[in-house]
Amino acid sequence: MRKVIAFILLVTMLLPGFALAEATPFVGYSSDFSQGFDGWYARSTGSAVIEVTEAGLRITGRTDGWNSPGRDFNFTPGTKYEFSVKVLQSDVPSAEFMVSMAHSKSGLESYENLAKVSAPKGAWVTLQGTFIPDVYDNYILYVETVGNGTLDFTIKDIEVEPVGIMYDPSLPSLAEVYAPYFDFGVALN
Repeated sequence: MRKVIAFILLVTMLLPGFALAEATPFVGYSSDFSQGFDGWYARSTGSAVIEVTEAGLRITGRTDGWNSPGRDFNFTPGTKYEFSVKVLQSDVPSAEFMVSMAHSKSGLESYENLAKVSAPKGAWVTLQGTFIPDVYDNYILYVETVGNGTLDFTIKDIEVEPVGIMYDPSLPSLAEVYAPYFDFGVALN
């Protein structure tokens, strides 16, 4: 009997790594772009281009406010995240910036505006806030402008960290996760 219990304990300790390998939880992210693009790309249907400079990640050639540097993330639904990013613009007396998230479910894209700040000319300003993602197929975090779609700007010092876990009823039960491996349940005398 002890051997059976030891075997069951061993299997339950080993299987989570195999069964849950596809859904690696997001544990945090930070970048100062000293190592290159770090997965960021220009969100644009036109001629917007990003480049890594000594100051950070710069976007030029924008034709619309949503043309922006963006990055795909693997957020865990129901988890609370804190984020911050510094922005710099040197072309107009003041410009509104916003951190937003694009997400899609079953091919339908939707958007959330997460934080907004006014940035004076020539000064780094920090955008920061929190969000709790819902269940979606993908998530793209991006920095955009409000009302000035052609403004060139630079971002740096991006941080995204989980700060708390909330219950997500869409996650499978343990019985569902381990069903392919063994029966899961309780039997009492």
